[in-house]
Amino acid sequence: MRTLLRRDDGASSLEYTGILLVLAVVVGVLGASIPPVARTATCAVESIVGGGAADCAPGDALASGPGSRAGRELLDRVDELEAWAAEGEGTRDLLEQARQAVVEGRLDAARELLDRLGLYRDLASSDPRGQYLRELFATSDSEYDALMHEGSIYHDGGAYSSSYFRLEDPPGGGVVVMDFFIDSATSGPLLGDDRDHADPLRDDVGLDRSRMMLVVDLETGRGQVHVTETCTAMRAFCNEPRPVVFDGSVWSTDTGTTRLIPALGNDFDQASQFSITPAEGGFRLEYDALNGITPVGISVDGTVSMHVLPDGTASIGEDDRDNYPSIGTYYYATPGQTQVVQQRDQEGVICGAMPVNIC
Repeated sequence: MRTLLRRDDGASSLEYTGILLVLAVVVGVLGASIPPVARTATCAVESIVGGGAADCAPGDALASGPGSRAGRELLDRVDELEAWAAEGEGTRDLLEQARQAVVEGRLDAARELLDRLGLYRDLASSDPRGQYLRELFATSDSEYDALMHEGSIYHDGGAYSSSYFRLEDPPGGGVVVMDFFIDSATSGPLLGDDRDHADPLRDDVGLDRSRMMLVVDLETGRGQVHVTETCTAMRAFCNEPRPVVFDGSVWSTDTGTTRLIPALGNDFDQASQFSITPAEGGFRLEYDALNGITPVGISVDGTVSMHVLPDGTASIGEDDRDNYPSIGTYYYATPGQTQVVQQRDQEGVICGAMPVNIC
């Protein structure tokens, strides 16, 4: 009798083949009745003997667990985002949710969370406006609730303010920015922003060079309104932004560090009003915004809706906003990329902002 060749561990190649054939038979007989929890072992055996069954799809734990190629790639992304995400309680929570989703084999959910974190890091790391967005992206729910409760938050001695809101039933992913700025050439008695259209987050545009900016995260529903002080054309004097309200109020006692203009006798408690509601993949904005200098009742206002279509493009729908100031709308859904939705140039302050068109 011929002696079988053996490996160093004592098992012949024929014995290995026999073991694998037995396993294949067991899998073939019992595979259909194996509960989902054991499906990983089933698919592992079938991957060894070859010719895996139809129910061993990429969605099974073997293909979607943390040890799979896709799982390892996602865990690498978790590690790469960890240092940045650790700076905020809210971003830390998102990262841990993504890590847990990988461990549980829910790779699509993990990928969505990491894509969102990647976009947040990209926008919040932009210069010079990125730091302004950290409160929007990085705070926990309780921290964000406190920001909303605080009302208009004044910065830099009243040079600009931030007000926070939450859009109920947010419609989807991506971040929308509506940027309002005054064209210096047609600003009349008011100081312009000395700029033309530019990407409000990615270009070198200081916070003091947008008269007003609306930011809405369509994934979480978080949003903020940034308003800058108003100055006369030659900077004879400036006055801080009016308070911003989202509840329909006309007056507010939130005057921050108001610098009064004795000649006008205004206390500037009349608020700028904003209403933001969900609308067909986006939101609908109604606003009545007052600057910080002109007497009570003179404002820019209008209604506009913004929608993200199924193909991922954003568009403006309803739009009856005043033709003053200039307005740009931008959609951010992918790190490093900006979709320009609309850029609209203003008319002069008299023609564009008067409640009755006299031009």
